[in-house]
This record gives sequence, structure tokens and C-alpha cells, in this order.
Amino acid sequence: MEADKTQFRRIIRGLQTLFKGQRETAGQDRLHQFVRSLEALILPKQGKTRQEFAHRCQTFACAGVDTRTLLLQAFDLRSATEHLNPWDGAVQSYPLGKREALCWKRTRQIERLACDAYSRLLRNPGLREHFRTDDAIARF
Repeated sequence: MEADKTQFRRIIRGLQTLFKGQRETAGQDRLHQFVRSLEALILPKQGKTRQEFAHRCQTFACAGVDTRTLLLQAFDLRSATEHLNPWDGAVQSYPLGKREALCWKRTRQIERLACDAYSRLLRNPGLREHFRTDDAIARF
């Protein structure tokens, strides 16, 4: 993929972001990078990132209401980090003693989703073709 620098740019940057997330030690920063790595694959439109993240990431997960809720929550956790806010702001409806554990659970779930999505993409040349360029991703 790296032979032609004009192709697969989003995949390469997304993989770099995924690996950066795996090197992070703080859960908040890990989750932030994992969500960003998935954003590289879904090519969301500006201003619609949250909704498109929850919708398009279901391509790589079991689609359904629970999955959508989890993805929206993970995106909100990522947004809190992006704006330098405490990450548990997105889970205020949960009991205080369970918030941190839930944030870490979402981090592990999003890491698993990102690793699985990239693994499938790298193993399957037919699937990978859909990610050759931004135009190809938009059509996919």
C-alpha cells in the first residue's frame, strides 16, 4: 500500500493512529486515537461526524440499536477528550462509581472494533480496494 503514496492514504494514517492509541497509557487518550482510526475508514462529512460514525461503523460491527448507542457513547467520550474535558462527561447518567469502569470498557470495545476492521481490510484485497482513495471510500 505504501508503494504509491497517492493511494491508501487514509488507511495508512488510520493505521498509524491505531498504533499510536495502543502506545498511549491513559484510557482517555487511547480511546481518542481508536475512534480517530475508525474515522479514517468511514470518511465522515464535517458537521455530521457523530451520526455518520455511529451509522458507518456498524459496517464493521453487529448492526443494531445497542451497537449504535455504544458507538455514539464512544464518540462522545472521544469528543470530550478532543476538547480537553473529562471523559466521563459522556456517561453522567451512570452511577458515579461505575463511570470510570464503563469508560475503560468502551475503550477496549472500540480498540477491538478498530483492530478487527483494519485486520479484515488488510487481509482482504477485494475489500481493501474500496479504501484506495477518498472517492472510493465515499462510494463504499
